[in-house]
Amino acid sequence: MYPARTTSLLYKQGLAKPRLKRDTTYQRRKKRKHHRRRAAIEPVIGHLKTDHRVARNFLKGQVSNSINFIMAAAGFNFKKLIVKLQQAKRWLCSQIHLVNTQRYSP
Repeated sequence: MYPARTTSLLYKQGLAKPRLKRDTTYQRRKKRKHHRRRAAIEPVIGHLKTDHRVARNFLKGQVSNSINFIMAAAGFNFKKLIVKLQQAKRWLCSQIHLVNTQRYSP
């Protein structure tokens, strides 16, 4: 690999580019947005490592790394979905209860 190619690959993977004086306001805003998004993702990856056993992969090969991480991310998303569904169920039950109590009150 050529040095120029490796540095461009590193920047594509999410490493921070230094702020340049010649950057326009648009470029600064874009970089700031990118950094904030990456900072929001890092805690999620930390939770995946601790709560969903991604810290160590017991499978062999590069493809198994991807499979392991995708399955852990799917489990994380299912957990979030179940919590949202439980909240929706509670809200719906409270609305039904409210309608029933208003209908039979004198």
